[in-house]
Amino acid sequence: MSPDIRVSALKSPVDVAEYLFRRLRQAGVQAVHGLPGDYNLVALDYIPQVGLDWVGNCNELNAGYAADGYARIKGISALVTTFGVGELSAINAVAGAYSEFVPIVHIVGTPSTVSQADGMLLHHTLGNGDFQVFANMSRNISCAVAMLKDP
Repeated sequence: MSPDIRVSALKSPVDVAEYLFRRLRQAGVQAVHGLPGDYNLVALDYIPQVGLDWVGNCNELNAGYAADGYARIKGISALVTTFGVGELSAINAVAGAYSEFVPIVHIVGTPSTVSQADGMLLHHTLGNGDFQVFANMSRNISCAVAMLKDP
């Protein structure tokens, strides 16, 4: 099996999660809200490494509302959930923040690009091979949605 992202030509590769959390810190985020899930666990390891605090929550909706409140005080916030069930659980809080111009960066851990390209039947999916269905739901309640698939 080939790796998801080929970095052999890069002199000093940086993982996407590390880069993202470093940039969020530079933007003023000091704490990341969310819930651990199987598709975001590797990314969560970078949070303390870049000097951010983790604010774990009992569910994704609460994490979303906590991120909303944080952004209203600090100016911007970050929310981490897992693919499918996690992002859908947070969608009401994200939509509410969007409607009031409250900046939340919602980071969703997803299945590997290889799994998606193969259309694998995985948990947290609708079982139809469409790995974009949840991102498409978020497009109308977000100023931007990006799915990072190509290095």
